Amino acid sequence: MDDDAAHEHLVHLTDEFEESLREHKVECIRCGSHTINLVVNDVTSASERDDDALKHIVKIVKSYRRAEYKKAFKITKTSMPPIPNKTRWNVYYSMATELLENREFFTDMGSQYKEQDLSDYWSFLEEYQEAFQPLYEASMRSQKMECGISQFHLEWLKAFGKVKSLKTNRFTSTVLQSMAKRQQTMTSNIAYKAALFMDPRFSYNGSELFKTDEKTEVVAYLIGVWKKINANFPDVNTEQTSKSDTDTGPMDSSFDINDFFTELFGQGTSARSQAPNSLEEKLHQIQYQDRVNPANENFNVIHYWYTQKVRDERLWKIAQVVYAAASSQAAVERDFSAYNLIFTNSRNRLAGDTIESV
Repeated sequence: MDDDAAHEHLVHLTDEFEESLREHKVECIRCGSHTINLVVNDVTSASERDDDALKHIVKIVKSYRRAEYKKAFKITKTSMPPIPNKTRWNVYYSMATELLENREFFTDMGSQYKEQDLSDYWSFLEEYQEAFQPLYEASMRSQKMECGISQFHLEWLKAFGKVKSLKTNRFTSTVLQSMAKRQQTMTSNIAYKAALFMDPRFSYNGSELFKTDEKTEVVAYLIGVWKKINANFPDVNTEQTSKSDTDTGPMDSSFDINDFFTELFGQGTSARSQAPNSLEEKLHQIQYQDRVNPANENFNVIHYWYTQKVRDERLWKIAQVVYAAASSQAAVERDFSAYNLIFTNSRNRLAGDTIESV
């Protein structure tokens, strides 16, 4: 089975597994990094011409490993562009960046060796790097262990907004179409919705992110989460209030995420409704929380709900469950990679304690 066929087979099995888990009330969160990978695959496969161009560039990059070309890299101390593969699209971006940063060197290579000529592909590489840089940055940030669902969604929307601003790039429309399609799948998940609902950067007084029936659905889900928590923890209820974190953080001068969120979800208002009493009322009240500037890089949604602990500890306990799900499985994959370096074929009798110590 080739790489493409194996990938499609894995996607099919994953969808089947997710469906069977949902029947048992288990929610599956799609890996953010993998979703970005799917977007890039959608875009490059949308145009046969672009796909062929990328394949030709990769073929040239692979040939740099031949002995007759290696010497030139060594003499000039030029970095060898990485060889990408289907499952690690970020390397395609890194390859394009490496070629562009050393354009003069590779142009000279092309003038000396006709088979290495990239003169027909420089504009393609420039647009590729420009279009996929926002997705590359979002992918890198989402692979951090502390990146939860709502933080990933912020990075995702930031990438969407930056790509949208590229009016003349050949990839803009297909990137946006694919992202819109993938976003619809991600945000249809109730656990995903709950993470956005409890994040004041998305859900605030006046926000247009959710419709009324969606808010009702999320509140019902959160009440169900609390019932499961309450099977092991006592029902704690305090009414003191705490000030939320609404500080403004550093802004990207080329792209204003706060303005983009206002365009998407509305400006919001500071108007308040009367103090709620029941847990259901307090969960509904979340939609009226103060707005937090999405450009505030110091904001942490876990810390935010921890400060709300004095208001109602149940909300903090619910938040701990909602934000326990990671947005990406990259950290797990890194663990497996590290494990494979330790538990090798020649060291297959290592005791569990020994492996843990290593």
